[in-house]
Amino acid sequence: QFVGLIVISAHWAACLWYFITSMQDGESWIQVAGLQEDNIHDLYIASLYWAIMTTTTIGYGDINSVTTVERAVASIVMLLGASLFAYIVGTVCNMVAQLSQIDQSFKYRFDSLNEYMEFRGVPIKLKKRVRRYLHFSRNSGKFLREKHLLSDISPGLRRELLLHTYRPLLDKVKIFRDQSDSFLEEVVSNLDFECYAPGDVIFREGERSTEIYLIYRGAVEVSCGDKTLAELGDGDIFGEIGFVFDQPRSASVSCLRFTEVAMITARNLSKVLQNFPQTSEVLAKFAEERASTFYFPQDIYEKGRMKTSLKKKREELPKKVKTEATPPLRKNNLVRSKTARVLPVTTLSITSDGKRNTTADDVTPAYCEDHDRFLEEGRRLISALEVLLNSLEKGEKKGR
Repeated sequence: QFVGLIVISAHWAACLWYFITSMQDGESWIQVAGLQEDNIHDLYIASLYWAIMTTTTIGYGDINSVTTVERAVASIVMLLGASLFAYIVGTVCNMVAQLSQIDQSFKYRFDSLNEYMEFRGVPIKLKKRVRRYLHFSRNSGKFLREKHLLSDISPGLRRELLLHTYRPLLDKVKIFRDQSDSFLEEVVSNLDFECYAPGDVIFREGERSTEIYLIYRGAVEVSCGDKTLAELGDGDIFGEIGFVFDQPRSASVSCLRFTEVAMITARNLSKVLQNFPQTSEVLAKFAEERASTFYFPQDIYEKGRMKTSLKKKREELPKKVKTEATPPLRKNNLVRSKTARVLPVTTLSITSDGKRNTTADDVTPAYCEDHDRFLEEGRRLISALEVLLNSLEKGEKKGR
């Protein structure tokens, strides 16, 4: 860009320097330089030579201004050349300063981490892996801190900018390919980015399903036990089965090389799908196809047991997404729903002779991980209720 600007400026200055000779009578710089017998091409080269010397303030003096007009033109060209030179130098210095700020920030983080690893006595192999990861993350979206950079613009512009940036990624994903821009804007607004090194395990089989992942760049291996089920690359999605069927991870996923992934939490995706029930149906169908292809034995699936379960889950997902948003979020309803999930079913009755009969059914939801602890909490709550009832009865007797 700078070279082109200098060439164009020199060309116009050369044309002006040659043009003024036709406006003058008598001797000009052409006669003084002894070029009156030269053709037009030689004169243009001589004019360009003078223009470059003048704009760069070198000036050997072999082509001099003779008349007043020539001196005026030479003065203007020298001033413009000095201004152009100052602009170029200032722009280059500004670019170098900006680059140095980014480099200094990275160098500070890199040196700080090196000092930490040295202080903690980290092995050399692990140090090399950490340093390679830092160099990789420097050129990724994680180092750019997109959310911080875009926090100063309006939500609408932020969604449009993010959609423009990540539409090529979403177009590679089958379930997002034909979706509306409004849905895709909601998705990209909730995306987070993470970088993984070769050998890193993103999640393990049996863990809770909390995120869905899209591979932005890299490759991962899906495995169940010692068996490799699939290798996924750019534009592939994984982690959707646990979200759709509300089950723990059915397989483990590890990185084959440096990998950048975009991820959205199950909670945020559920909120987005509340307004797009048709998309939730597409996601459920995609997860069913993926489960039948990769993550479950084919003979079990064909027998119908897994197929029936997946079909039921797929039918329930849009209803679940739709109905979860309808009840009003009130404190009493929230308390009742939470206690109903974690406490046993309690029955309190009073017999004809005035005795209380309290029972607690041993019922625990399927997702309750600590059955005994919650059952014990239920019994404690029952005991507290009995104490409260005793106090109320004593108060009634005193009132009578």
